[in-house]
Amino acid sequence: MFVAVAQAGRLLSAALKLVILLPTLSRKVAELEAALEVQLLERTVKGCRP
Repeated sequence: MFVAVAQAGRLLSAALKLVILLPTLSRKVAELEAALEVQLLERTVKGCRP
């Protein structure tokens, strides 16, 4: 999932590509960041990037 977000540059685009709901994807990315104890994505109003 993280790779899809990084490639798409936007959570919504990645969610559509993965055919999952945006809140689910956002939660999964947040859980991964919490587990690794690192921020994986820089979130801006224009999207996100690794």
